[in-house]
Amino acid sequence: MRVLFDLLQRPPAVMRQLVQWGLIGAFNTVLCFGMIFVCMRYLGFSALLANLAAYIIAVTSAYILNSRYTFRSANAHPNAVMRFFAASLTGYVLNALTLTILLRLYPGGVVISQICAMLVYSLTFFFLSRRWVFAGS
Repeated sequence: MRVLFDLLQRPPAVMRQLVQWGLIGAFNTVLCFGMIFVCMRYLGFSALLANLAAYIIAVTSAYILNSRYTFRSANAHPNAVMRFFAASLTGYVLNALTLTILLRLYPGGVVISQICAMLVYSLTFFFLSRRWVFAGS
């Protein structure tokens, strides 16, 4: 019981980082949707161009916020930025693979397949960021 109390009082760094990662991810999701709306409605972008522009802005925001607050990184930015984008791409590829497999296995399970694929993306991206992008921070 004492161990559980200690964990609640001082959660391990990985739990703190995971919660911060999730909060920053939620913020960036809202930012991304907002940017898509602005780009399409006010700038006249196509849906694909708006999506690309919003994605670049959201991933850049995620890098800045996570490097400063989640991982408190002192790594050189050029290397960390490239690794961050590579980790994001790796997460996306695993997301797409997971989604493809699940939709083939369960064609009617679109929502649950999307949720599972999102979890794969988020956890892959988080742990690559923690262990590779911002390692040693």
